[in-house]
Amino acid sequence: MCDFTSADGLASLLATVLAVSERPVMLLLEELAHIEIRFEVLSRTDRELTASEHRRLDADPVTFAHHRPELLRTRDGIVAAETRLVILPQWLPACA
Repeated sequence: MCDFTSADGLASLLATVLAVSERPVMLLLEELAHIEIRFEVLSRTDRELTASEHRRLDADPVTFAHHRPELLRTRDGIVAAETRLVILPQWLPACA
């Protein structure tokens, strides 16, 4: 049972739904919020992984990544979340 009356309870529920869903995140969030949501890319850089990212991703010691900080905005411009995307090109198939 989840406590929907607290921010932590709602965040925990959302994290669980995102973890188990096979649907694209954008579609899932739009369905849950009943509003159009879009990504706003803030920057794009290539960099080495941080120590924390190395551990979480079980990556090789000298792994470079594409890094994209982003905002999720509603159609009205309200910031719903700050996110970051870390892409490891060496993990992608050659055709990607």
